[in-house]
Amino acid sequence: GRGKGTSFGMFRRKAVQAHAWGKQFAPPDLFDGGASRWPHGTSPYFFGYWLYEELWSRKGAPGFRDLTSSYSSNWPYFLNIPLKEVYGTTYSNLWLEIFEKGEQAARKEIEDIKKEPVSDLQYLTKSRFYKWDLNLAPNGHEVAFRMQSPTELPSIGVMDLGDGKMRHTLSTTFGQPAGLCWITVEKENLVLFIDEKKENNYSLNHLYAWNPDSGKKTEINAESKPLNHIHHIDCSPHSNTILAYQESGGIGFVHELRWKPKDKTVTIIRSWQIPEGSWVNSLLATPDLHWIALRKGNSTALYRWQVEGTPKKTCEIPARVFSLRRGTQTDSLFAIADFDSRQEIWEILPQKRAMRKVVALIGGTNSFEIDNGIFWISSYEHGGYDIARAKPVNHPLRKMAPVDGDLVPEASAGITISEPRGYRPWSTLWPRTWMPSLFFVADGFQIGAWVPGFDISQRHTYDVFVGYDSRGLPFATLSYAYRFGKSYSLDVTPYYSPSYLIGSKDFLKRWGVSVG
Repeated sequence: GRGKGTSFGMFRRKAVQAHAWGKQFAPPDLFDGGASRWPHGTSPYFFGYWLYEELWSRKGAPGFRDLTSSYSSNWPYFLNIPLKEVYGTTYSNLWLEIFEKGEQAARKEIEDIKKEPVSDLQYLTKSRFYKWDLNLAPNGHEVAFRMQSPTELPSIGVMDLGDGKMRHTLSTTFGQPAGLCWITVEKENLVLFIDEKKENNYSLNHLYAWNPDSGKKTEINAESKPLNHIHHIDCSPHSNTILAYQESGGIGFVHELRWKPKDKTVTIIRSWQIPEGSWVNSLLATPDLHWIALRKGNSTALYRWQVEGTPKKTCEIPARVFSLRRGTQTDSLFAIADFDSRQEIWEILPQKRAMRKVVALIGGTNSFEIDNGIFWISSYEHGGYDIARAKPVNHPLRKMAPVDGDLVPEASAGITISEPRGYRPWSTLWPRTWMPSLFFVADGFQIGAWVPGFDISQRHTYDVFVGYDSRGLPFATLSYAYRFGKSYSLDVTPYYSPSYLIGSKDFLKRWGVSVG
């Protein structure tokens, strides 16, 4: 799923453009990532995707089966032996070919993108890593956004658009795209945002207000009920109207809230329960009309919520659409959409079922703002996102492709779904692999082997550990566990070993009782 999304293609294009592909991004010993290197925990997924794509292109499903079987029956740690047996190559040579093919494909993508006008970018920051949830201040001179890097915890920053200097920062714990917005009430400029709050070992998303000038942070509560499990917000800057998406227990509501500045609370004016199986991508609050982008499957439905009545669906778009902003025409919207397999900025005309690209990028963007025709975006360059001013482009108007129900991804060729059948664990309990061990002790050493095993449903699991001590004593341990229900198991562990080796096992800890 991630590999067919927009991010992985963007990572590769910009790495090739920056001459980093296959060099600092990334040598084979760094494929599993690191806290200080881009793209952090995404690295195993990113490089693993390209590896499996290449292996699949060579031998398809039989190759994966043969490779798994070869690894299960070969010596541990010697990674290239199974690959040579099945694919006739080593990982070093394989990755040279993957990088070469990837570079050619990325250069072709860049060449095709440049056949149409691409937006010029003027960057205000060059710190890379993560920035998102861009939102313009009511005065039009500052912008607030979330940011995070290996040396900084998640925080919200307020930056001057004139000189690019940070004016204020606030440390937070929440690190997901959820929208933040400015609101001006009684001459006080406040940033409204979502942050985590720990209650009884649970993380609840609460709504907060922050005054950047005074540095004061205030939790916002509702008069009638707790305002937690908030996943997305937006507000109308010069009014006291707030939209909030609240989801708990699989049930989602969009609330229209009224801000009460004196006691820093909100009143829920009206609510709308969203259709089952969908979730809110984006909200846009205005004094006279609200917009809701509702994602379901691979399509996005746009709903208009007027002052009176309930939200009405205006159109369904065959793309992911988010970061809604008011357009230049009546009933038009600006939004980020991946119509061209890249996250770029489009103007959407729901009534005409048409759209046109207004900011075109070789990389992509995760949030933006517009003020007097000027686009400020969080734009990706190799190594992360930075804030930039984007010059709009003049692309032709396109008609939206019709959506007939929910879009369903095409099934990959050659994949069929088998019929259900009865299951017995015993035929799948045989060991899959083994691991040798060497352990130095006071007057000698222990050499042994660990054999882990489980049935395919992982209801039965076992570990066999056998070996010999150089002082003339063998040792052996056998552990077996049976899992019943969802999270309960019964374990037993007999062992034979020299007197200094002790083993134990506890269970029934769930109720505060332990039997070992």
